[in-house]
Amino acid sequence: MRAVVSVLSNDATVSTLTGGQVFAGIEPPGKKVPYVVVSTEDIDPNPSKSEVSTLDYYQVEVFSVSRKLYTDSDGTVGAYDLSEACRAALDQQVQGLVSGQDIDRIDFESQNEYHDIEANNVKHTVYQEYRVILKR
Repeated sequence: MRAVVSVLSNDATVSTLTGGQVFAGIEPPGKKVPYVVVSTEDIDPNPSKSEVSTLDYYQVEVFSVSRKLYTDSDGTVGAYDLSEACRAALDQQVQGLVSGQDIDRIDFESQNEYHDIEANNVKHTVYQEYRVILKR
């Protein structure tokens, strides 16, 4: 969802924490953490009896990824703290035209975390779901 990627890329806090690394779909191979990935899980139209849907409901996933879960004293950005910055930028904060998409509203819905270990490297991911309502 290009509007959500744009909002996060242009948010000063998210941009500073990630070094500008906000990606759509999947992160490019070899990218260093921290970064954010935005993915669309589902799209539901708002049906009408007599005309085309005027609103679409998107389920959007935002993944905040880092080597630490929480920011520590050495300044390494934690996935949880990065996810909080994403939520502050998105939840009930955006309306209007963004990157060619007309946003009616964005609502935070849920959050989970998971952890990967690859060749002695730990990656922490905080996964958030948002409902994004777009005007058509």
